[in-house]
Amino acid sequence: MSRSAGFTLVELVMVLVVMGILAATAIPSMTGRRTVDAPGYADQVRQSLKYGRRLAVSQRRNVCVAAGAAGLVLTQALVSGSGSSCVKAVGDPLSGTALNLVPPGGIALSSSAPSFVFDGQGRLVGGAVTLSVAGDGQTRVITVESETGYSH
Repeated sequence: MSRSAGFTLVELVMVLVVMGILAATAIPSMTGRRTVDAPGYADQVRQSLKYGRRLAVSQRRNVCVAAGAAGLVLTQALVSGSGSSCVKAVGDPLSGTALNLVPPGGIALSSSAPSFVFDGQGRLVGGAVTLSVAGDGQTRVITVESETGYSH
């Protein structure tokens, strides 16, 4: 008696059901990219502000921040002193290129002040600043305190 090799109809249907369940759970997680981009970008902004403050303190010179729809850019003064203007780009500690955080598509950055300055003691010149990162249906708010320059 010869027996032919192959799959039964029940086995094929079960494979299709399992593949359907996997596809139903995997596809939404791949298309929901903005749900990852928005909190990730907010964290990058917060960490860049902290880095700018630490740089101002360690080098005893002004670090200027420009924030708006185009993104977040950090520059620093060439010499120490409160009257020094920021003309040199701050380098990204990982890549060495100029620190310029452009928001991903569908993510918006706004600020209560289009530009602000950390002085050589890490304080924010002027007053507290609020930055907002909007995306994925939520708005994440980052506040920079005036006396300490602390970002949270």
